[in-house]
Formats: sequence, structure tokens, C-alpha cells
Amino acid sequence: MDFKTAMEHYRAGTASDTERRLVEEELEKSRLIAEYLDSQWEAAPIEEAPQVEMKKVRRSLWKRNALIVLTSLVLAAALLFGMVQYAIPAAEAKYWDPTAKSYPGYTNDLTLIMNAYSELFAPEQNIYSVNATRTGFASYSLSVAQWHTRDHGDISYLTASLNKSELSFPNGFWEFCSANIFERATYPFYFQDEEFVQNTRESLGQLPDYVQIRAAISFPEDLSMEELIAFHNSLEKGYVEWVGIRNSELDQQRYPLCGMKPFEGGVYYEHINEDYPYFDIKDREKTAENLETHFKSLLQYSQDQFAAGTGIKAGSYATDSYYQLSLDYIEEHGVYTYGCFVSGPAQLFLDLLDSGAASQVWIQDAWINA
Repeated sequence: MDFKTAMEHYRAGTASDTERRLVEEELEKSRLIAEYLDSQWEAAPIEEAPQVEMKKVRRSLWKRNALIVLTSLVLAAALLFGMVQYAIPAAEAKYWDPTAKSYPGYTNDLTLIMNAYSELFAPEQNIYSVNATRTGFASYSLSVAQWHTRDHGDISYLTASLNKSELSFPNGFWEFCSANIFERATYPFYFQDEEFVQNTRESLGQLPDYVQIRAAISFPEDLSMEELIAFHNSLEKGYVEWVGIRNSELDQQRYPLCGMKPFEGGVYYEHINEDYPYFDIKDREKTAENLETHFKSLLQYSQDQFAAGTGIKAGSYATDSYYQLSLDYIEEHGVYTYGCFVSGPAQLFLDLLDSGAASQVWIQDAWINA
């Protein structure tokens, strides 16, 4: 008989005597074997690892973890260094850097750009220097040192900003030339009535010799640069500060009014003259040709900067082609002026009105001449 059949009969209670003895003998064998194995397991307990070995294991694990942490820190530092040294500068390179210098010396490009802009459009505003402080990615805070004609050389500071090549000036930052300050600068022409002229004469006649006047004077007809120089030289006790230049046809008007400071010279750097002749006219011979070249260079420089995305739009109402259209007109018609800012004693302006050299005088400022 086989053990499997006998076991089934034993569990069912139908086993014969012979089958019962067979099963019980096998169960006894199994019990004895189990007891033997249990006794062998208890006799051979697992030995604890020596303390020295455990310390080695712990030390090895600590070194491995420390190496992982250190490697992670080094990789993170390398990644950060790469971003600071290469990735961020590379990304910023496509934006305008206001600290860039295209010409040797201390003057950065932004100072030149704002100098040209103030000379063209702000007769009494003079930019001395522009400093940029980085405030974020391709973002800068600008500190502009300027002196105003009415402040007689005292430096004041204005703030602006440059964010991803977008210049932003607060309201009133630029002091543009008033559109109607000259009789024949705008279309239609703006002539003052007799009462205004008479009041101006009376005001000038009441001022003593020690009072200095700054006024916008209008010419009866447009003057060439040669005629302007002759006019300037005729002012024994006065001088021309800013000259308005006609930049469009008589029956049109291209705003804002633009001009130059031909007899003063701004805070420029001479090396720029290599690219833009007589851009810096300070200490240069004041000939008609040189004055014309100076004004054209101001426009051309401003046009080039604006086209490159590093310039200033010519006033909020001007078209993007303002500089180029003005250049085209001047190349065809020449450089002529309809009026200028003059400083001198009150009697000088009365003489200009009496002689017919000036058709209108619009007083801008007055101060005691020390």
C-alpha cells in the first residue's frame, strides 16, 4: 500500500489497523526529525558583529553620504557659476547695456545719446553725466546729472530707468522747446499782437543794466548759418545759446521743434568726431560749414542710435522716421534758422527790435548779473 492512500483513510477514520500503524510510525518519524532540527537551531545562535566592524560600516556609510552631498553641492555651484558667468550674460547680450562705451574715455554711450537729445530738443537743459546701476536682469536704474540754464551751472539729479532696452523717463523729465515760442517756427505761423509786443518793450525798458535777460527771439526771415554767425558776432553784450532749425516745409510742421547749441559745446568726447564730424564742436572754428555739419551729425547720430534700438524717440508725438525725415529735408534745403535763444542786457533786446533784426522777443528768464 502507499502512504498517501493510508493517510487519506487515516484522516477520514476508515483506515485499517495496518494503515493506521503505517501512518502513526511516519508521524513519529516526523516529530523526531522536527525536534532534532529545533535543537540544532538553538545550539548555533547568530553571533553579533564585533563593535569595531560596525564602526567601520557606519564610517563607510557616512563617507559615502558625505561624498554624495559634497558632489551635489559642487555640481550646484558649478551650475550657478555657469549661469552667472555665461548663461545670464549671454541672454542679456541682446539687450541694451547702458554702461557700454563706444569711444575711449569716461563718457558712456548713454551720456552721448542723452546729450545729443537735449541739445536737439531741450534748449535750457544740459546733460552732464548718466550713471547706470543694475537692478535685475537687463534692468537698470539711471541717475542723470544735469544743469539747467536758469540755474547758472548748478548740478541737479533726475532719475530714469532702462528695462530690457526700454527707456522710461518720468513725466516732465525733458523740457522741450515750446511750439509757439517763435513766430515762424510752426505752421500756421504764430504772430503776437501789437499789445504783446508793446508790453514786452515796456518790460524791457523798466529793467536796469545789471539785469540779464534770456529770451527767445524770432527772425523776420530764415537765416543761413553764415548769417547766424554774423548775427552772433554783432551781439557785443550778449550771445546766442540755442538755435532753432527748420526741419520741414513752411506749410508743414514736424514736431517737436529741434535745434542746436552751436557756440557753446556740450559735454562730449572728441573721439566721436571720427564717425560724426563736428559732433563735438567745442573749441572748433565756428564756420557756416562746421555748424551745418554739427547739426547733421546730431541728427545722424540720433537716427543711428534709434535705428539700433539704443536711442530715444523724438518726443511723444513724433513719428519713428522723425530723424531721417529731418535729415532728408536739410540735405535738400540746407540748414536755416527761424529764431534763437539769446542772453544779454535788456537794452540789447530793445535794440534788436528797433533795428528789425528781431521781429519778436519772448522773455524766458531774468537775473542780476553779478
